[in-house]
Amino acid sequence: PARFVGRETELNQLHEDLRRARQGVRQLVFITGEAGIGKTTLVDEFLRSPRVRDDGVSVFQGQCVPLQGPREPYMPLLEALERVLRSPEGAPLVPLLQRVAPCWYLQMPSLLSEGERLPLQGETPSRQRERMLREINTFLEGVSDQRTVVLVLEDLHWTDTATTDVLSSLAQRP
Repeated sequence: PARFVGRETELNQLHEDLRRARQGVRQLVFITGEAGIGKTTLVDEFLRSPRVRDDGVSVFQGQCVPLQGPREPYMPLLEALERVLRSPEGAPLVPLLQRVAPCWYLQMPSLLSEGERLPLQGETPSRQRERMLREINTFLEGVSDQRTVVLVLEDLHWTDTATTDVLSSLAQRP
């Protein structure tokens, strides 16, 4: 394991943010700094913490990547959702996603049965952005009714505008 030195203040702040989130106070945290300064190491250390790994926290983790061409809207969020929903922890969340965020559900072929895939033929992935924005808010709030949600998006400076809109919407909701 890598050594973790000199970031105890920042790590304690993340734990304090988690404590407030567990009390129902929405938190939006950005970890910024120059490349190579240890942002990912700080996040990894936080995510390894027993306070994050207990049964009352769901961690959704996605990666933003630099692309030269057009970006798929919501790509890091879709990755984060699909990663959790395909896990044993996420299986109970799939019915909630189907019910309150069907546009998101249909964007995750690995979750769909053969019968569900057939209607997708001819569908375009760029569904109504406004609807998808509302749906993801409803889904994440539904999950947070049962557990504390930690959403980690790595390298956010490479994200698409649709993902930025989701983060803005989540941050401004009561």
